[in-house]
Amino acid sequence: MSKELREKRMRLNEEIKSLQKRATDEKREFTGDERTSFEKMMTDFDDMTRDINLLDSRATQERLMADEMPKPKEEKRVTMDDVEALGRLIQIKGGRQFSDAEMRAISEQTTVDAEGGYTIQSGFSNKLEVAMLPFGPMAQVATIWNTPKGNDIEWPTLNDTANSGAQIAEATTMDTGETEMVFANKTFKAWKQRAGILRISNELLQDSAFNIMQIVADALGERMARGNNTLFTTAAGTTTVSGIVTGASTSGASGVAATALTRANLVDLKFSVNSAYRQGPKSGYMVNDTTLAAIAKLGFGTADDRPLYQASAIAGEPDRLEGKPVWVNNDLADIGASAKSVLFGDFSKYIIRYAGPSRLVILKERFAEVDEVGVVLLKRIDGQLLDAGTKPVKYLLHAAT
Repeated sequence: MSKELREKRMRLNEEIKSLQKRATDEKREFTGDERTSFEKMMTDFDDMTRDINLLDSRATQERLMADEMPKPKEEKRVTMDDVEALGRLIQIKGGRQFSDAEMRAISEQTTVDAEGGYTIQSGFSNKLEVAMLPFGPMAQVATIWNTPKGNDIEWPTLNDTANSGAQIAEATTMDTGETEMVFANKTFKAWKQRAGILRISNELLQDSAFNIMQIVADALGERMARGNNTLFTTAAGTTTVSGIVTGASTSGASGVAATALTRANLVDLKFSVNSAYRQGPKSGYMVNDTTLAAIAKLGFGTADDRPLYQASAIAGEPDRLEGKPVWVNNDLADIGASAKSVLFGDFSKYIIRYAGPSRLVILKERFAEVDEVGVVLLKRIDGQLLDAGTKPVKYLLHAAT
């Protein structure tokens, strides 16, 4: 389905370019009919792009599930034993948090403990991790750092870009102009995040004919990932995660209007970042859907017919802007007064810390009066942009008025 949509979008893109070129060659603006056709085609193009992104996210999720999940020793068909397993586990563990050993037991095949014993489908922990991947791009473009515990950790940084080698004459002392290396550091913490409380009726646990554990993993994983992406994007730092917008620097580009963007603004942003950070697979632009739609329309009907936005024809590959990848992050601000609507730089310099394993908490007594149980997912995280003064990521700042 994604392939057919991409081919259809590519054909539509050629129609848009042809319409644009006709007006450009004749050195005129669009006619009324042409403008109506153009606006209709751009709306269709945006709709197809959103559909492709959704299909790609789901395809990524399914591929990761197939590649990363342990192969069950039994037939994959869901049985009532599978459905009842989570129910028995909830009833046995009601009212207290799992230990690390118990969480490991959840991700293994069969465990018997002193409180009664249970069997649970393999891979529950992995299901949670996979479910968190497709929601927002930050976990896909950042550098992931897993630590076994949540104690504060110092990450040293160094900016030695002002120094370089120099020529010296024969038999000349080498200590002229000596300098010391000056280090700084970032302190990574482990802020606790919650997904849930997901309430499940005992009737659902007893009667469900589908894979209830997969439903729980998907729901909790999506909630956690959605909340984490917001934090990794815009959180203010100090008492929480420091989002990439908080850690980024202004491009200093002039002439950025309060309610619009120009092609020149995007070029200025790109070249305001040091060339060392304009390379690599995680170097590019980041915008939200609304901003990307506005960017895709830039230049149409003018004398500049160079391609600015290029839709990807390859599943899993990001679209491109000014020749660089562009990632859609809907936690970024819309175009508007004083907004930071576009980022550019090397996003691998943003470090996401996951401290320890995800933890599942079962709340049995809290909802006993309505014969339900609660399920909560807990995870300790931090995120910071590593910047020793070299400004690896910058944002475009709109004028206040």
